[in-house]
Amino acid sequence: DTTHFAGGGGGGGGGGGWGDEDSDASIGTTQNIILEQTGEQTDQIEPEEYTSGDYTYRLFENGEAQIVRYNGHDSTVTVPPTLDGHPVTAIGDNAFFYHSGKYGINSITLPDSITSIGNYAFSDCYINSITLPSNLKTLGEGAFSNCWPLTSVTLPDSIEKIGENPFYACFSLQDIRVSSNHPTLATIDGVLFYKPEKRLVCYPVTKENNSYTVPQGIRIIGDEAFFEANLQSITLPDSLISIGKYAFYQSRLIYVDLPNNLNVIGERAFSSCQSLTSITLPNGLKMIGDEAFFFCNSLTTIILPDSITEIGINPFGQCSSLQGIRVSSSHPTLATIDGVLFNKPEKRLICYPLAKENSTYTVPEGIRVIGDKAFSCSKRLTSVTLPDSLTTIGEEAFSICENLISVTLSDSVTAIGDKAFSNCPNLTLTISRGSYAVQYCKDNNVNYSYPDAYDWLDN
Repeated sequence: DTTHFAGGGGGGGGGGGWGDEDSDASIGTTQNIILEQTGEQTDQIEPEEYTSGDYTYRLFENGEAQIVRYNGHDSTVTVPPTLDGHPVTAIGDNAFFYHSGKYGINSITLPDSITSIGNYAFSDCYINSITLPSNLKTLGEGAFSNCWPLTSVTLPDSIEKIGENPFYACFSLQDIRVSSNHPTLATIDGVLFYKPEKRLVCYPVTKENNSYTVPQGIRIIGDEAFFEANLQSITLPDSLISIGKYAFYQSRLIYVDLPNNLNVIGERAFSSCQSLTSITLPNGLKMIGDEAFFFCNSLTTIILPDSITEIGINPFGQCSSLQGIRVSSSHPTLATIDGVLFNKPEKRLICYPLAKENSTYTVPEGIRVIGDKAFSCSKRLTSVTLPDSLTTIGEEAFSICENLISVTLSDSVTAIGDKAFSNCPNLTLTISRGSYAVQYCKDNNVNYSYPDAYDWLDN
């Protein structure tokens, strides 16, 4: 899965206001160049790479260099201001990724010529100290993620754009320092915010509070913002419209009351919150992302509001205590039959609750799709009957159904996803001769039989 950051300290939120204007500051505008000044590739052609000492780099059209890979093994690294005479202005995505362990980087010094640090540039390094360049403009998503020994960081006033939590899984980070007049960043009670988007970037994992109130005016909880936080309760503002991917992943939340203006809950936003016993979804909620409440083992029931128009891969997968899902009979896009959740427009079975006590289940006629992970880990089921209307079985749809013995597939099934029946040691599929499923079973080592396999006994 993913990991997260911790932080604290720093200045308040003065200077520049919490503006509503577009903050996407592009550093270069020249067309048809090798790389844009943001460090992002602009076309399908891989630019040429060069090697100088321990560094592999690429060139912008203006002759400036972007480091794309560090090849050395030093524990203390000083990045040079030039490579083969070219000014070094960018650290590319994943450039120093995973330089830990035996040859770990403990300390790194960057030249002031650096204006951009890419996504996951220093992820999984063993850095305990870092001074960010005074001219840094862009700090990418997860740039220093999983740098466990890192204890403090100062973010310079030059930063114009910051990606999703650059410090997640920095479990020793206690202090994020931001000046009180920083134009784009602020800290309030040690929590880091990005002003232009009114986005909460990072809640320090080292904070010991059991509860927290997100300031009124914040519109976005960023990806991994509260990852593994010690919080048991949180108060969210009416201004909040979006909760990002993995935002509260593996936190200790017991109950969450979501505000009425919330529109989006991102992928795995509350996954592995194993103490979460209750959550109230607001009437304005429009979208629930893939596996948003995955592995929330204390959830017993959930009510989905009529406002939901989009729902991803089984949002309640591996919720072992979930007995049923409730939606209104007039819901425009969702329905439940005997507690099982369906998407009406797609005629897709989304979720079979794991705490249902039945050993057998018949999917209703008319359903065309068994969604990804829809029955995954349904340990009580021994037999499932599928309808003639079914055409598609999603990825991992019946994975880890340890007691599942019998599933019959009709000729109408023409697509079966990866690992759809993986880790089902007792399962034998009943399939028709010459059907799509025959080749699938052969290719994936799934036990199968034909419906007429034993007819000879009656002749």
